[in-house]
Amino acid sequence: MNNRYPLLLLASLCAALGACGDHPAPAASEPAAAAAQPSAEPPATEAAEAAPGAPLTLDKEQVARLGLVLQPVAAATYHAEVEAFGQVWSHEAIAQLAADVATAEAAVHQSAAALARIQALAQTPGAFPADVQEGAQRQAAVDAAAVQLAHRRLSALLGDRLPGLLASAGLTDLASGRVKLVKVTFPLGNGPRQVPASLRLLPLGDALGTKGWQAHAVWEAPSDSAVPGYSVWATASGDGLMEGDRLVARVPIGPAQAGVLVPDTAVVVSEDRLWCIVEKPEGTFRRVAIDTRRPVDAGYVVAGALAANDRLVVHGAGLLLARMMGAGAEAD
Repeated sequence: MNNRYPLLLLASLCAALGACGDHPAPAASEPAAAAAQPSAEPPATEAAEAAPGAPLTLDKEQVARLGLVLQPVAAATYHAEVEAFGQVWSHEAIAQLAADVATAEAAVHQSAAALARIQALAQTPGAFPADVQEGAQRQAAVDAAAVQLAHRRLSALLGDRLPGLLASAGLTDLASGRVKLVKVTFPLGNGPRQVPASLRLLPLGDALGTKGWQAHAVWEAPSDSAVPGYSVWATASGDGLMEGDRLVARVPIGPAQAGVLVPDTAVVVSEDRLWCIVEKPEGTFRRVAIDTRRPVDAGYVVAGALAANDRLVVHGAGLLLARMMGAGAEAD
């Protein structure tokens, strides 16, 4: 009978433990469990947020507060261009050759005049002896040959097709350094097949062409075995063009392409691309990607994405793009 007490005590303990496991969770834990589950709908602020770069609508008062300046785009044309490298030559060699030409021409004029006087006195009482006349003829021939040699030396440097330099003040301007002589060489297979009608010279590193010089005259240069490629001479003048400078030359090729001009002041950079902001329709601003393959001095020529008289933001485009991308705070 004594053995039953331990068994009854053990049964009571098991019953008590089982009753403890059946108790329900406290009511306070139910809200916590509900909060742990994700919501099926996003917050209202996220649902109303615009996609990056989406069009932005502003009224006139907001446009004024942001300080935006708009102007219509103008029609423009673009020529594809090939690039070459050039160097401004020293005028010292040209000055020497020009002096040789001038000296030889002065000598030939003098000897020709002396020979004419001697021949005019022939068969008269004041006629010169035959040997004097022969000497004058020989000197005139020597001087004429010297003129030809001076011209050939000049053409060996500048080429045979000089654009009137020998018959005008152009050679004097080159010899004095007032006009610069530039030799432009196009890489093999990448140059024009004939002398270009026009040519622009730009400093090295000026990829946008914000500063440059238009060539006055362009003509074919003599071939040089040490420099492969097609070469031309060009003359140019202007501030900043110094002898010894290395330049980039651009030559238009192919037919002109029509489009509109996006000025540099309207260009903004985002996502490693160039953009402009256009108002279309009124009060709605949207960004337009710029095709950078048609650069000009004042900006870019864009075809297809814009039309003439579309209004571009030329001041404040960066701020407006930041608002479109969600990076700027509300101006209001």
